[in-house]
Amino acid sequence: SGQNGSGRFWLECTLGEAALVLGELTEAQDWYRRARTSGPKRYADLNSAKRNARLILEHRQADWDSVAAVFRIPRVGVFTGHMIDAPSRATPRFPSRLQDAVKQQLRHRIQSLDIGFGYASAACGSDILFLETLQELGREAAIVLPYAAEQFSRDSVNIVQGEAWGERFERVLATASSVTIASSLRLGEGGASFEYGNRYLEGLAALRARRLDTEIIGIAVWDGEETGALGGTSETIAQWQRSGLASEIIDLAELRRQAVIDSKCSNLGKPSPAPP
Repeated sequence: SGQNGSGRFWLECTLGEAALVLGELTEAQDWYRRARTSGPKRYADLNSAKRNARLILEHRQADWDSVAAVFRIPRVGVFTGHMIDAPSRATPRFPSRLQDAVKQQLRHRIQSLDIGFGYASAACGSDILFLETLQELGREAAIVLPYAAEQFSRDSVNIVQGEAWGERFERVLATASSVTIASSLRLGEGGASFEYGNRYLEGLAALRARRLDTEIIGIAVWDGEETGALGGTSETIAQWQRSGLASEIIDLAELRRQAVIDSKCSNLGKPSPAPP
């Protein structure tokens, strides 16, 4: 392949290794940066080059921290969050009007945490918003469904008439880096299936982070209510805490409160109706 693609990437990594052998750390960093430009998403290959560089530096008894930054690989994010409110829901939790606010928060967290790989289910509401945001930012989105897509869509996607969640579901599935079905069977009312799907999801994300030698972090859209429902958002976050997984919470209750304040402020600015 000459100077293009894979050949260029590995040539520049080899030149970086040669510079490390000679003790030219600044030059080595420059070559590795060029390699990253030649292969911007060759993360598995970059991790292989990282192992070689670490061996060279260990042999030379040189400081790994002096070049570590050039090998940094984006984090893996594992996601959980509330579905959009069904029409039958008595007390608002995630009303549809908060979609833009939640998506803005998701965009900020994905960028600030440098999430390069996201793992989520694909229920209407938070899951689909997370997947869409990843894809809009050019990040990798992997989907794990607890059971078959057709049944899952009936149970957890097409629950609000007149909104395009079904179309959005099909679109994120079609553009995902991978779609995994955790089980061929739906267990009972779904709680056990969702719990199993969440564990499967976290396991895949952890394996990906381990293979790439990068960090894993949980991201959740949660209202702070600890319901304890099997497979629900609060129980998933509790499981993260038990396993020591670092997490970032987007506070859905605070977003609801802010929306009410904004609405009141907007109404204050409107002229009063003329008297009859």
